Amino acid sequence: MIPKVVWKVLRGVISGLIYYAIFLVIIPWILGLVIRYQIELISLEETLYYAGVFIALGVLSATLKPFIGLVFTVLSILIGSLFLITILGVGSLQLAMNISGVPVEVSLEFKELLMVIIGISFVFAIIDVFEKLAMSEE
Repeated sequence: MIPKVVWKVLRGVISGLIYYAIFLVIIPWILGLVIRYQIELISLEETLYYAGVFIALGVLSATLKPFIGLVFTVLSILIGSLFLITILGVGSLQLAMNISGVPVEVSLEFKELLMVIIGISFVFAIIDVFEKLAMSEE
């Protein structure tokens, strides 16, 4: 029989990997498809650092008492949102392109899309907090 602590740690690692995948892989990939420009992320060392941070926060969230664990869950969402804002800036992208030999500068504004994505992540954070509160009372 596997101890309860091992299950909590495993659940925290999976939770951290899910947050990592959402904020560092899936959302930038989808935004790259939407704006038709590949968003270059970070180096391998920074990728491993962020993955470690999300996994550590997930493990802390799963293993600590429910009310303290909620803080680390929300912190994961905030760090993911901060990462998106850091990568994407203020929602403006400027590119220099050559079209038929003529240099052209293109500017894309996607601030509203970025705010919607961050807003949705906060809604999911609030839902997750209430779900964990409900499960802790049982």
